[in-house]
Amino acid sequence: MNTNQAEPLLNPLWSPSVDHRGDQGQPPDQAQDHNELPPDYDPPAPLYTASSYHSAIHTYHLRATNATHHKLVPFGPHSRTSYELSYKSTTSLNPFSKRPDISLSRLTRGPNGELELQEDGIACIKFRTGGTVPWHPRAVLTLKIDTDGAEPMIQEFESKDFLTWTFENNGTRYIWTHRDVPCCIELSPITSPTSATTESVPFVISRFTYSQLGNHAHHGGDVGVLDIFSDSLTSTPAGIEIVIGTCVAVVRYFKSLGRKYRNEGTGGSAAAGLLRPDRGLTSTVRGGLAYI
Repeated sequence: MNTNQAEPLLNPLWSPSVDHRGDQGQPPDQAQDHNELPPDYDPPAPLYTASSYHSAIHTYHLRATNATHHKLVPFGPHSRTSYELSYKSTTSLNPFSKRPDISLSRLTRGPNGELELQEDGIACIKFRTGGTVPWHPRAVLTLKIDTDGAEPMIQEFESKDFLTWTFENNGTRYIWTHRDVPCCIELSPITSPTSATTESVPFVISRFTYSQLGNHAHHGGDVGVLDIFSDSLTSTPAGIEIVIGTCVAVVRYFKSLGRKYRNEGTGGSAAAGLLRPDRGLTSTVRGGLAYI
């Protein structure tokens, strides 16, 4: 045995019970604290909430052209198609006529910016008088599909309590509910049996808010504003037109009952009918905004 071989030097700070990875050769008082945050560390970002980003993907203004025709005009960069609504009656729903109560037609902008007919009769709505006992209001929406050879889509909806309207689409039930403040109707999915009540606060996928004139509007005045939000139902053009069709049917239904809803202090439109101090209608204002 070679007795002149030097013994290996041992690190006096080394201990078999301590993990020195990353801190070899440093005294314990100089070892880096890996759990300490940098001094300029930013606070965590706020948590995402769906309500903070729940903005409308389509917005339409419902304008009363005359007693039997309304126009649904888009507002904003995402909505391009306009619609014309033709009503069979100016006062009430006629259950004995075979004509549809409401007809929808697509409109497009012409070279001069005027709305021109693009496709007539893409959808029709008929209020039904038959059904099981006890009787309650029912309606059916027949919607043409753009695909060649495709059968029209049939969407039935009903009002069992004479206040809310419900329908089912692709396994999900939806409900149109009237709210008082602000005066509007809201479309929400029914997630549970208790959701089909006016006291619940469900997730809203569409809202029609009445203007100050509401159903009293005429000569191009705004009846209200329809906001459509992102949802599986509104992800397709057919789904959007189902929302539009059921919405205008519910608005028309309430008007036929004499419930001419409106909001106070929501302003007018580019061609709005004004109200006198005694709430009577005056002459219309054209060519400018009319704020009341």
